[in-house]
Amino acid sequence: HSGNFKFLAVLIRSYPDLVHELDEEDRSIFHIAVMHRHAETFKLIYEIGFSKELIATYVDKSGNNLLHLAAQYSNPKPISKVPGAALEMQRELITFKEVETIVKPSFKEMKNNDGKTPWELFTAEHKTLLEEAENWMKRRAESCSIVATLAIAGVFQAAFTLPGGTKDGKGTPNFHSKIWFHIFVMSEAIAFSCSCISMLMFLSILITSRYRENDFLKLLPFKLILGLLSLFIALTAMMLSFSSNFFLAYRDRINCFSMLPIILVFLPVALYLLLQCRLMGDILYSTCRPRFLLEGKY
Repeated sequence: HSGNFKFLAVLIRSYPDLVHELDEEDRSIFHIAVMHRHAETFKLIYEIGFSKELIATYVDKSGNNLLHLAAQYSNPKPISKVPGAALEMQRELITFKEVETIVKPSFKEMKNNDGKTPWELFTAEHKTLLEEAENWMKRRAESCSIVATLAIAGVFQAAFTLPGGTKDGKGTPNFHSKIWFHIFVMSEAIAFSCSCISMLMFLSILITSRYRENDFLKLLPFKLILGLLSLFIALTAMMLSFSSNFFLAYRDRINCFSMLPIILVFLPVALYLLLQCRLMGDILYSTCRPRFLLEGKY
């Protein structure tokens, strides 16, 4: 149960018939590996060759096939080293879907001694985790939507406050020929667009999502990562807009001291990236490369 992979790998390669041995509950080592989410151990099934089809058909004394065992949930597990209940739910779903690909089609609707199919068991076992994942997702969407709303308000106001003002009677910006003015306009447009996209993604998570189990597989993580990335781009564009406005205002008095505000203004962007980097990385990895147990298969 502790998952000593190196020892087990040597043992199985030395004694291949060991994989067919069953415990008192009629479970093989690979059934135990699925139950406890020992990914490295389970990958050994692809070194067995023809035996993997046989092992996948084993049913324990409780009437559970391999997919039933993948549907069971208990904390903590080695695969659970991810931040947040939503990502934990996603990886549980990925594990279930992966095991589903190697069992016989009839096993997907097979009932155990309690009269539950694998998916019914998954739903029952993950009920608490589903609630935690929903709350986790909502909390992040709510906090980020506030930031996105403030960004929209700030960018919208700044867009109508042109640096340097306009020429008398014509409305033409005084700095329209300056490169920094064009950077200001473009950064404002990018900041406003990305802020709106971010806001829509977070509102979609809060209002329109039904928070079913399968929603945590790709849909909700995709919305969250798109919202976070859009918000990051919006904040970066806002800082660039401020910098371009600063260069226009102090274009004749640029020195080391006057550059200090430009450096300081990008600190919030760096802080945001530092705080959210691991979360965004985990979401991207889980969503775009969704293979854990059967990674060696591909």
